[in-house]
Formats: sequence, C-alpha cells, structure tokens
Amino acid sequence: MKVSIARASGVPLPVITLEDDEEAVVLSDTHLGLNVKGKVVSKRRELAEFFAHLSREGRTKVVVLLGDILELWNAPLRSVLKEAYEPFRELARSSATIVYVAGN
Repeated sequence: MKVSIARASGVPLPVITLEDDEEAVVLSDTHLGLNVKGKVVSKRRELAEFFAHLSREGRTKVVVLLGDILELWNAPLRSVLKEAYEPFRELARSSATIVYVAGN
C-alpha cells in the first residue's frame, strides 16, 4: 500500500494505492447505537465479528468508514459509545489503515 497526498482546491486529500494482493473494505451506514421505539437495533456483534475476520485474514489493508457509522441523531451518546465499543475494539486490533469520512 502506498499513501500520498493530492490537493483539490487547496484541500489535502489522501490517495491510497493498493498492490494486486491487497484489499480495501468500504463500509457505510452502520448507525451504531440506533434506537427505535426504545430498543437499540444496530448490529454491533456482527460488525465486530466482521472486523475480527478481516484482521485474521490479513489481506485488508484499508478500511474506509464512509458516513453514518455512529447514530448521533436519535440516541444518547452513552448508548452509541456502548454499541460502538466492541466493533471499534476489533477494528483497532487490525493492522489496516482506517479512513473515516464524516457525513455522506
């Protein structure tokens, strides 16, 4: 994996180039902490297992979290952080570069 910086309208942007045997995963709209009628409905366990699998496999060099990863609109921050802890712990154990893009 190679990372360089390009500029668009003066704003620095990362440019990531992967080798043939490397992979990237782009994930959006997990809404960790989503609360519907008083019940948390996000798939934190499944997401944690997915990140653990990526880590064990070792081919994923970049994970892009592309907007709406955390549900910050209709849930208390404490609930959101509780739901995000396990998946983020697994992601942090990975050797992949993590790119977080806020918003959509």
